[in-house]
Amino acid sequence: RGYGGRLNNSTINMISDGNTIYFDALDAGDEPFWLSQNTPGCYVFTSKNRYNAAKYAVNKFGIQYIILDDGFQHRKLHRDIDIVLMDSVKGFGNELLLPAGPLREGPEALDRIDKLVVVSKNFKHDTAEKVAKIMQKRLQIPTQLCYTEPDYVYNIKTGQRLMEGIDVTAMSAIGQPQQFYDFLSGFNVTKTITFDDHHQYSPIDIVDISGNIITTEKDAVKLARFDRDNIFALRLKTVIDVEGLLKQ
Repeated sequence: RGYGGRLNNSTINMISDGNTIYFDALDAGDEPFWLSQNTPGCYVFTSKNRYNAAKYAVNKFGIQYIILDDGFQHRKLHRDIDIVLMDSVKGFGNELLLPAGPLREGPEALDRIDKLVVVSKNFKHDTAEKVAKIMQKRLQIPTQLCYTEPDYVYNIKTGQRLMEGIDVTAMSAIGQPQQFYDFLSGFNVTKTITFDDHHQYSPIDIVDISGNIITTEKDAVKLARFDRDNIFALRLKTVIDVEGLLKQ
C-alpha cells in the first residue's frame, strides 16, 4: 500500500524494477524502500488498489509471482496461498476486533489460512516451539516457525560494525519497539526514544542526541539522508524454511 510515504497511493507506483529504485524512502515509504533494497531482481509496487496494481504488473511486465505484504483482507485479488504470521508472545491478543483488540476479522477468518508462521523474536525459542505445536493442532493447518534474532549492528553510512558494551541511544518508529530494545542487551542503552510507527524523521529529532544512535533498518532508510556519521542499524537474521512454506 505504501503507507507513510508521500506518493499518491491512489495510483500505481513502481518503486523498483529490480535494478533501479526510483523513489527515496520518504516518497515510497520505509517498508517499500527497504524491500526494494533487499530484493534485487524483483519489482516493487505500491497502491491501495492491489487488484489494479497486480493486473498492471502482469500485463505490463509479465510478472508471474506476486507477494502481497499485509494483504490478507484484500479479497478482490485472487490468491493461491494465504500465509498468516503470528507473534509467539502476543499471539492474536485478546482475539477481539479493532479497536477493542488487534484483529481486523473475527475467528471465522481462520478458515481461510493455508499456512501459519509463528514468529519468535526472542533469544530463546522454547515458547514459540510450544505455541507452534498448539496452533497446528488447534487449526489443523501446516504451521512453521520463523526464528528472528539480532545479528550485528553496523554504521548506515560506512557499514562498519559497532562493538558491544558501549553507551548508545536506541531510537525507533516501529509497531513493537520493545522487542527491538530487548535485542540491544549487549549494549549500554542509556536512553530510548520512541516515535509513532512510520514516523517521518526530521533533523530536529536527532539534533540533541550526542553519541552513537542505534535504530532499526526500517528507520535507517529515512535517517540515512542526514549528515550524521554516528547512526547505526541493527541487522536481524531470520531462519525459516521458505521452500517448505511455499510448497502446496
